[in-house]
Amino acid sequence: MENKIIINRITTISNLISTAVGTVLADLLTLEQQNFVGNYLQGISQVLLAVNAQEALLESQSSDTSSLASDIAMLKEKIDRLEKIIEGQIK
Repeated sequence: MENKIIINRITTISNLISTAVGTVLADLLTLEQQNFVGNYLQGISQVLLAVNAQEALLESQSSDTSSLASDIAMLKEKIDRLEKIIEGQIK
């Protein structure tokens, strides 16, 4: 519960700081400069989001891989048992 309160406060403070910085920059910069800074920050955000998405995908694939490896091992055991059953019936 305390973690939620702390995270909410940090988020609120971060939003207030972002709003204040944005307002000050808007007053100091021309429209072209504002556009440049906005596009630059969006570019950084897009890179961060892409990296985060890639890491999440790699993590999910690694857990899928270990699950697949255990499934393959189980299937191999079943195939071995079936082969032994078939061999016993043929002989």
